Amino acid sequence: MSSNAFRKLKIIALTGASACVAATSLVGCARPFKISNNKPSITSMPSSITSSSTITSSSSLDSTPSENTLNEDLNTSYNAYLYSANSSLSAPISAGAFGFATSSENNNADRRLEIGTYNPVYLSLTGQDYDEFVKWVNNQDIVYVYEDLYGIDEALALQEKYEQEYQEQKEIHQHINITSNPIPSKEELTKIINTNSETYLMQHHEYQKLDSSYINLISEIFISELTNYYDDLDPETKEKIFCTLNDLKAVGINSTDFTINDLGIIYNARVTDEGLVMIDPEQISTLKDKNAEERTIAHEVAHLFQRMCPQHKIDDVTQIGGSQYFEDLESTNQVNPLHFQWLYEAAAEQMSMNYTQDKTALVYKNMVGYLHTLDLITLIRPEYEQNSIAISQMSNDPEKLYAVFNATTPEEKKEVINLLYSICYIQNDREDFVTVYEEHYGDISEQETTVKRIMKQSIAKTMTKYFYRNLSERIANSSVTMQDAFYLINVFESALNVHLIYDDETRYELNEDAIKFYIQTQNKFFAMIAENNNLTFEEVEEKFNNYALVIKTDNTFHRNNSFTWLNDEEKQYIADVLTTNISSLTVNIRTITSSNEEQLQKHP
Repeated sequence: MSSNAFRKLKIIALTGASACVAATSLVGCARPFKISNNKPSITSMPSSITSSSTITSSSSLDSTPSENTLNEDLNTSYNAYLYSANSSLSAPISAGAFGFATSSENNNADRRLEIGTYNPVYLSLTGQDYDEFVKWVNNQDIVYVYEDLYGIDEALALQEKYEQEYQEQKEIHQHINITSNPIPSKEELTKIINTNSETYLMQHHEYQKLDSSYINLISEIFISELTNYYDDLDPETKEKIFCTLNDLKAVGINSTDFTINDLGIIYNARVTDEGLVMIDPEQISTLKDKNAEERTIAHEVAHLFQRMCPQHKIDDVTQIGGSQYFEDLESTNQVNPLHFQWLYEAAAEQMSMNYTQDKTALVYKNMVGYLHTLDLITLIRPEYEQNSIAISQMSNDPEKLYAVFNATTPEEKKEVINLLYSICYIQNDREDFVTVYEEHYGDISEQETTVKRIMKQSIAKTMTKYFYRNLSERIANSSVTMQDAFYLINVFESALNVHLIYDDETRYELNEDAIKFYIQTQNKFFAMIAENNNLTFEEVEEKFNNYALVIKTDNTFHRNNSFTWLNDEEKQYIADVLTTNISSLTVNIRTITSSNEEQLQKHP
């Protein structure tokens, strides 16, 4: 972990993102198959649709498959049709590749499988309609109930106060003798780390010399990651990293010994602001992962990139990535709303996962889940990629983070701050917020769940706003099919469900505010799509409700999309997001809404 002694924030895995273990009934989902009383049965096949408006259309729809064939498909969990760990989104899916595991009750609610052939329907979107939609979305003011407690204006004023000092430091920093291009070799960096570490240990006998394998691993990963992200970094960030490289050192520690561990929290490894990597080999050995050492070091190397270099620090300000922590706010018991601990931890873990090619997080799983949802939203924007947020955290310029969210005005930047800090409280139980909350409202202990639920509503609404804005931007600038759009909406809804668990109808009242906003935004989006593609709103809605994620053609299963505007790696990323969240995806949000709010106006 990357933290200072004065900031002992409790890290817990509390997001409300537990997987739904009980599948709900298939309410209102139009599919070739339906489930009744947990037993498969046959419904009428969808009627033929003309090619100008069809989503899946072929001669295979002209005749109804035998009941045995349908039952054979239905008895298989739809999860099996969606993804293989070794295939990209565009690859055919082998019918025997997965073992066809079924759900515990054999009743996965959304068996989004259809028999037919892929017939892409390309979407059109005029500049004027796109501009009007974006204007409407941007004008949706998301209320963060506890924003007044965050003290964002005070923090931004401090940020401005320290900006001059930051610029002065940069000028001094430019004259420091640092390593420059070409990127040093692993051998060169290993020599630097060994020399620095020996000097440090002579002055700090409480720590141990690390085995050479750890030093070699730090050097190898540092150089590999620097090379990997080099082209994405601006000159200032590169200069900072090269400076950090010169001060890099690593030691061993027994983190259970609180006479030397000033954090008072047992850890596997951490990075300090003086370019020191502290590793507890004993704790790492307890991790049940074959790549535990490599993954832990990769995580800490990412923190080295996120830190300001030891020669460029500002008193009373701790900066990690785009986050800033002000001692002035700490000393007066105010909230530090520009400090997003969850974000730089999630970004470091994601970079570690990328390095080791692991699909799941070793630590901070729920934080990574939030980051993946934001990454999905970011990936849809032209000229951005799934790592854009993590890469922005290698810089210490907050503007890099705002740019990813396309936040340019003060109001837009405040919304990003509200979003990220609210996630931080949900994920980290921020003590600074608790202190301020209790000054205003009393003991938070019995209200904590309610407070977090309120925050989640606003988070979900902001995510919805950004998702549909970015999706419309992509449609306006790329050859996007209707299937692509529907597929992405399903992926986003599966991610949103992890945070809200919206598909549990008993939770409707808890999520009502966010669900209504989602439907309102989706209605506006569907109306725009209808207007620009010679369809009615009802036709677009029906096509979405009937959309199948997977189609079966001649015993071969294909994902129902094109995604020609994404490369294979980006397609795989979308696959991974849905694969992670698929176990809790049951019905689409419109189904939940219609069963609870029939009076909800469809047309925006």
